[in-house]
Amino acid sequence: MGATMRALARDKKGDLPGLPLEMMVIAVVMVVVIPSVYSISNHYRDQRIEEMLQDELSKFKRAAEEVWRSEPGNVRRVELSISSLSRVEYVRCGGRMPSEIRYRLTGGKEGSLELDVNVMNNDGGASEIELPLDGTVITLKRSTAYELGIVVSVGDLN
Repeated sequence: MGATMRALARDKKGDLPGLPLEMMVIAVVMVVVIPSVYSISNHYRDQRIEEMLQDELSKFKRAAEEVWRSEPGNVRRVELSISSLSRVEYVRCGGRMPSEIRYRLTGGKEGSLELDVNVMNNDGGASEIELPLDGTVITLKRSTAYELGIVVSVGDLN
């Protein structure tokens, strides 16, 4: 019986039957390469989304700085087209860092864009303002009552 088992372990040419060595090598290479390719493509996609988001937020930054340099009472309106950028978790300004726009991509760390002016809510307060991602108008206004920065409002100011 031992001789029969040894005979079954080899085919007629003397090679071992079953999965060839080449197939095992290919499988190992695929197991190593596919996750790293996936990771690289995710990183590239997130980097592109962040670049597009920063380009869109630069419109807000330019408008805020134009309002700050203008005469009191001047107004600028900005629409941010961020809703098409899937993975954007939030965009905020004001609050603890009044001269920054902060944003986060889903699963990522928080990023920021520095402003040359402080932003405040309608009441002149320093509470954080959640900027809309859906194209809603954001109104920026220079007011004489708030000499420390500009007022940011979601929608139109009265």
